Amino acid sequence: MFTALIADVCTSDNQVRFYGPVIELQERQKLPVVIDGDTTFVTLAPGDSVRVLGFDRRTSHQDILVETADGNRGKLDASQLPIRQLIIEGKHKGDTVVRLVPEYSGATVHKYLATTSKGEELKLRADEMVPLVEKWTDLNLDNIASTSVATRKGLEKMSGKTLADIEQKYGMAYNILTGRDSTMKAGFRIYAYGSDGRPYRPAITFDSEGKATKFSYQPVTGKANNRWALAYAPLAGQITDMPLTRVLTRSSSYTMPSDTGKPVPWYLYIAVVAVLAGGLAWYCLTPSLAVLLIGWLIAYPPVFRLLSNKTLKVIIYVAAAAGFYCWAIALMAWGMYWFMVLPILPVSYYCVRWATEYLSDCQPHERCPRCKHIHTIRFDHDEVTGTKYMKGKDIKRDKLLSEQDEKYQSWLEVTTRYTDGTRVTRRENVRDHKRRHRLYSYIDYEVTYLVTFYLDYYICSCCGYEETDTHLTRKEVDRQEVGMHTDIESHDVY
Repeated sequence: MFTALIADVCTSDNQVRFYGPVIELQERQKLPVVIDGDTTFVTLAPGDSVRVLGFDRRTSHQDILVETADGNRGKLDASQLPIRQLIIEGKHKGDTVVRLVPEYSGATVHKYLATTSKGEELKLRADEMVPLVEKWTDLNLDNIASTSVATRKGLEKMSGKTLADIEQKYGMAYNILTGRDSTMKAGFRIYAYGSDGRPYRPAITFDSEGKATKFSYQPVTGKANNRWALAYAPLAGQITDMPLTRVLTRSSSYTMPSDTGKPVPWYLYIAVVAVLAGGLAWYCLTPSLAVLLIGWLIAYPPVFRLLSNKTLKVIIYVAAAAGFYCWAIALMAWGMYWFMVLPILPVSYYCVRWATEYLSDCQPHERCPRCKHIHTIRFDHDEVTGTKYMKGKDIKRDKLLSEQDEKYQSWLEVTTRYTDGTRVTRRENVRDHKRRHRLYSYIDYEVTYLVTFYLDYYICSCCGYEETDTHLTRKEVDRQEVGMHTDIESHDVY
């Protein structure tokens, strides 16, 4: 689980990938750049080149994230670029598409009218074809809501930093608009929380020297409403801005596509399982990492030699509570509903139980109070400290005196009320039962025991630390009948 957790965190990559192909445009195009809810179209002339940064493949349409030579960044429809496509489904599977013409449903591309290299015209959805670009699967964009989380106050501390600095810290900008005076404005997929606990999408303006000078925000809608927690919970803003929170909640900008048109290798199934395990470990175990680390280090005596069992338990309890609280804030900032955090509680509880397994104060101690080694205190010998005769009682069933069966019925009573106000009550699911009652006689005894008391000595095999405990044994020496009584035992036959 630890390996899966580390792998999940380390493989989350929200940085832009610049190794996509450079495509030369054959026709005049307009590149839409969407920032602060406003769309600006950048005119691209035939012969201009754009670098492909990623493919956003939906069911109906395919968008391609590109960057122009002068730094503008936005998405073009697949039909706007001379990139050939390979059909991966249907009877034309394996054919090459050389031209796409979008068909719209409202303002959205619904399908494509595709022309193949054989001159055939087909209607295709985006998920029925893949781009014929080397390593396109490495450029498959994940349609994530955010690459990172922050507060508006924390994000604005990046004032004076460059675009590269901000992308390195918070993830790639998906839209960039450059000005003639070398200024620039970039739109990010960051959840930047205000003092009201609401998430905002930031846009950052850079001056002619490439330094961030202005921050503007658009409210994010359709997201889990955790405003009450993120606005009023103590230290919520500081937790959201912690570097560790940013690392643990960052989301990958790219992902492996589910449909590539090729047979799925067996090892990819293992990779999927590993990713799921990593995600589960990330979700459940992250708040207990400190607790688990302490529990693991307890097995190494020098680490906590100066700490008693009681002190260690207090530290573990505090670490568990603080870890859960910080992780709950981080997950809510990441976009989870508050109630989705609750399943982590039992996991944290069992992690605490595991970590404190050797810290019980019961004697003999599992962790030596002096040398702090585990399982080194063992039984050495015992001594008799006294004996005592004690009396007790015992009961023994003797014989069956009588037996009687009782029959009864059970049913479900249903009442129906009609529109005219009348009510009809009837019995449903009527069942017959039989219960058997047996009368037994019992013999009462007074028993005398010889009780022996012992003092047990336990000694640590590492340091010689000695501690004691007690136990007793009981031996019956006399039994006398003092009376009899009767009692009824009942059970259902059917």
